[in-house]
Amino acid sequence: YESLAKLPQHFGADVTLLELRSENGWALDLQALKEAITPKTKMIILNYPHNPTGSHLTHAALNEVIELARLHDLYILNDEVYRLMEYEEAVQLPPLATCYEKGISISVMTKAFGMAGLRIGWVAAQDEKLIDKILNTKFYTSICNSAPSEILAIIALRQAESILKSAQQLTQINLEYLDAFIEKHASYLSWTRPKAGCIGLLKFDHTQITVDQLAHLALEQNKVLIMPSHIMGGDTKHFRIGFGRANFKEALDQFEQVLEKINR
Repeated sequence: YESLAKLPQHFGADVTLLELRSENGWALDLQALKEAITPKTKMIILNYPHNPTGSHLTHAALNEVIELARLHDLYILNDEVYRLMEYEEAVQLPPLATCYEKGISISVMTKAFGMAGLRIGWVAAQDEKLIDKILNTKFYTSICNSAPSEILAIIALRQAESILKSAQQLTQINLEYLDAFIEKHASYLSWTRPKAGCIGLLKFDHTQITVDQLAHLALEQNKVLIMPSHIMGGDTKHFRIGFGRANFKEALDQFEQVLEKINR
């Protein structure tokens, strides 16, 4: 997720990026992570469940990252905005803040709860001094949240079980549509199926048109928005697709019309 790198860079941090590769199923390369750590390293930043691939760390991989951070006395920040949207309960990881003394978990009401308009999120950590620093920084920026938004967030959190169940059902239905769609167009569409969330990267291996051209056609002709991967720092063969909305099947049908036109 781009801002996880861009914001630290904006404030003067030296950021080392680790590339996730489709041929490895978008898995984190733990050896590359070990080699990237220097005496100046202060923090490891993770984004799991991952945006935009939908990949996830295994429990064993998370434990390795924690032990590596502990060895070098590093903070770990995990952007957990797609947590609680795992397709299988066994895949779900605990919040990082609960399993590492220098772990930081951040999340929002936007994804799993579908309440982006509230602009409510949180940060959790065991390090009380760090939380005080974050709180003092907030006093100099937005000061506090909108009280009506906080009340609506509390109402939603109290109904978390039913909201999350509904979101999971919708995601699974849309995944089935998308699986069938990819299979139908398997000659030039493929993906590593996500393990969580409502987004993924599709590989577009077409001989007549590029991903950028496809994105422009989809938007201009059928008002369907896809995001070329290279805009997010990826390659030129993939694009991001979201499948978390109730009208996803309708959007997918519109997108299929675009594909039919270029294949005539």
